[in-house]
Amino acid sequence: MPDESSHDFGTEPNKALPSEVIAAIDRGVTPLLAVREWKGYSIEDLARIAGVEEQAIRSAEDGGELSLQTRVALAKSLGVDADVLAHSGI
Repeated sequence: MPDESSHDFGTEPNKALPSEVIAAIDRGVTPLLAVREWKGYSIEDLARIAGVEEQAIRSAEDGGELSLQTRVALAKSLGVDADVLAHSGI
């Protein structure tokens, strides 16, 4: 699990999305899965840190929709803008 103290919530959180994350999303990987794997979190760790149910993450990674509140909590925990986690991607 990544060190929670090392999160960078800078003023431009999407600026540093690597090309492999963008490529994965372009290939059809859900944005949440692509970003979560890039950041090195398990579903369990991310759920605990973000304060959301594991099933919400699993569902979203399988193509389900996230509520705005859940998307914002996950995005904050992952250090990205909530819009990145929308199904429309980047």
